[in-house]
Amino acid sequence: MALTDLTRTGVIPASGTLSLFVTPSARQNWTVQQISISAPTVSALAVGNIYRNGQFVSFFIPSGDMVGDVPYLPLANGRTLEIRWTNATPGAAVQATLFYDDGQG
Repeated sequence: MALTDLTRTGVIPASGTLSLFVTPSARQNWTVQQISISAPTVSALAVGNIYRNGQFVSFFIPSGDMVGDVPYLPLANGRTLEIRWTNATPGAAVQATLFYDDGQG
């Protein structure tokens, strides 16, 4: 079990909707233990949601939050985790950092 992290970043486009995607690589099965959100300039009217293969998993506070608790979120090889902001401030920088176990010795 090797704990590691992965960061994805983006800038909210004019539409106000942005998704950051994460998919395990090299036939790994991950166990996501925490997702940390940072987007301090996103408006309070924004909405933040997390989906796994299109299925709703959790909401988050769009300007900054820590999402995680037991049970952890399994993310099998070939599955995609989507971290989505909607109705967000265009031009705002966003970041999501996943802390996960990659299942490797």
